Amino acid sequence: MNRLVEVLERPEPTMAVPFARPMGKAAIAKIASIADVAELRANLFPSQSQDYLAEQAGRLAVMPILLTVRVKPEGGKWDGPESHRLEVFASPIPGIDGIDVELAAGILPEAIDEAHANGKIVVASSHDFTSTPDTYTLEDKLA
Repeated sequence: MNRLVEVLERPEPTMAVPFARPMGKAAIAKIASIADVAELRANLFPSQSQDYLAEQAGRLAVMPILLTVRVKPEGGKWDGPESHRLEVFASPIPGIDGIDVELAAGILPEAIDEAHANGKIVVASSHDFTSTPDTYTLEDKLA
């Protein structure tokens, strides 16, 4: 079973910690002692190559790993072409248990297909940095 699915199916709350830069083993172990999921914020690292991200994922392997490549309007720094971002999501990076892609992303259907074909789960996220949307807006997004 996918390690991320195991964590998310537990009844207790889940804590995900974003990693925005390379960290040493001691720091990662300390974080893993209280966190449940490592969010590999690939858009904040100096490279998004498959080899580099595989190296970073290997460092975080003590926890399930969620790969995020966040665009600027959703709080990230990715400003490359969407086709390249899809390639990052679709890369067979060892250790990645799931991806987090924005609900509004044009690449969402392809990212979901690629993730599911590789046994990974998908978190479809939406960000509003000014307020919490009302219930009707949230239900509409969910639908």
